[in-house]
Amino acid sequence: MDDSPTSRIESGKLDIIGREARIEFGGLLEGVSTIAKVDTGAYTGGLHVFDIQDDEAGEISFIPVSRDNRRVATKKYRKKWVKASNGEKEIRYVISVLAKIDGFSAVLELTLADRSEMKYDMLIGRKNLANKFLVDVAKK
Repeated sequence: MDDSPTSRIESGKLDIIGREARIEFGGLLEGVSTIAKVDTGAYTGGLHVFDIQDDEAGEISFIPVSRDNRRVATKKYRKKWVKASNGEKEIRYVISVLAKIDGFSAVLELTLADRSEMKYDMLIGRKNLANKFLVDVAKK
């Protein structure tokens, strides 16, 4: 059976989301929720966090937005170079998390960053959208 993006669209198997999406996290970020900007021009997604720390034992910890200043820690992460919104390259931590996007379940790969100057606390890029969602830009 063909499970290509084109056949999934034709068969109606892709979930449709708008240019904004309500995100409710599970697992590591259980209890965190936010409204994300859906950005098909961005490759990965980003989540606004405070006070990222890494220790000698190979664990990172951070405070996610809307988590009542409770610190989250994980050993499951990697680092990668990304081009920031200002055009400069920087190294960011990347985590995979369980989430519901407008009620649809997904595993998201997100970079951790200070997005305090941005309108949205979270950005969903095309890597997290591919083969799962169809974006209707007329839908908010």
